[in-house]
Amino acid sequence: MPSSAQTESPFGRLLKFWRKLRKLSQEELAFRIDSASRHISRLEKGQAHPGLEMVENIATALDMRARDRHLLLLCAGYSPHSDNTDIFSEEFTPRRNEIIRSLKSLDPNPTIVTDITGKLIMVNRAWLGFQHSLISSKPIDSVTNFFEFLFEYASQELLPQTFESTLSIFLLSLQQSAIYSNDQKTQALFERLLRSPATPADWETQAANRESGQDFYINALINDSEEKFFSHSHNINLRGPLDYVSQPELIIVTFYSENETLDLSSLTSRNESHPQLLY
Repeated sequence: MPSSAQTESPFGRLLKFWRKLRKLSQEELAFRIDSASRHISRLEKGQAHPGLEMVENIATALDMRARDRHLLLLCAGYSPHSDNTDIFSEEFTPRRNEIIRSLKSLDPNPTIVTDITGKLIMVNRAWLGFQHSLISSKPIDSVTNFFEFLFEYASQELLPQTFESTLSIFLLSLQQSAIYSNDQKTQALFERLLRSPATPADWETQAANRESGQDFYINALINDSEEKFFSHSHNINLRGPLDYVSQPELIIVTFYSENETLDLSSLTSRNESHPQLLY
């Protein structure tokens, strides 16, 4: 006969943990969610599976914050979601300040924060100089989408580039985001970029065959010298790294020079305001 530990589900173990943390009996929890204590017992033993509404009701009854509620949903087999993804809302003030400090500390390495569709959310001061060095003719505050900016830079052929596969993976990401969210703005952005002269003819094949984690390199003119930069990207969950969510809400992209002795101080010398520069 299997032991209790073997038959309990991750959901059941987590439910028991939180019920005891809140010092509730099975009877009290059942009363709070209009259920039966026998059913709570079966859930904890892995002998029953909860519906989505019940999981939400249990999380509310146990006064679980969004971070922990997401894990409870995952353990029950449901995809967690965040109703609020606006970094500028009051709810995310501590997280926003943390990201701003990170951006400032990364100067003079150009760094941006985008959403999954490439929309610029925040930039650091070095990015302003980097952006200007890439396309000096473009007004500094006119860039609102990182993907669009890169496609425009590539199409101007100012310097030789080798990031066709990166542009391809951007297109694939946008198309899949549009399919997933059914968002018409994302679909329109995808279709605009698809018409760009920088779009590889075989973008679908390149994107489908690209391995995850590959480096993205970009050539830029810095101090009248052609320099090669590589990018480092990582996802941010708005409620912190311990939040269990199914989708990244923000992405930080930092560009580092391959030439470690390169003086990048000129990138931070543009003493001007910018809507996404928050320090």
